Amino acid sequence: MLFRNIYKVLIIADSTEDRSPMRLHGEAMIRHLRDEHNLNVDLVHNTRDALTEIERDASVATVLVEWGDGDSTIDTRKIIAKMKDIGLEAPVFVVVFNRDDIPEVRELLTEEISGFLLADEDTPDFIARFVNRYY
Repeated sequence: MLFRNIYKVLIIADSTEDRSPMRLHGEAMIRHLRDEHNLNVDLVHNTRDALTEIERDASVATVLVEWGDGDSTIDTRKIIAKMKDIGLEAPVFVVVFNRDDIPEVRELLTEEISGFLLADEDTPDFIARFVNRYY
C-alpha cells in the first residue's frame, strides 16, 4: 500500500469570510492536490473541527491552515499549540491572504511551522507541488 493512500493533507479553511485566504484559489488547490498529485485531502472549516481531526486521526501527515486569531473561526495559534502538545510532527503551512499578515506569521516561524503560502499570489499548482514535496 502506498504512503499517499494511508495518510492525508488536512486543510483548515474558513468557507464564509469575504477576506478568507482560500477564497479565490482554494478549490483549484484542493483539486490539484487530489487529482494531479493523488493525495488524500480533508477539509474542515473551524478550530473545533480541526482540533478533533488532529487529536483523533493519526493519518494527518500535512496541515494547511488559514491564518486566523482568537476572534475568527480559525485560531491558527491554538491549532499549532495542540499539534505541539500531542506531539504531531506533521509539516504545517500557514495560508495568508496578503503580505500584511506575514509579520504576524513570521513570529510563528519556528520548528512548528514549515512555512507560509500566499493564496492570492502563489498558483494552485505551485502550492500543490510545494505541499507534495513535504508530504
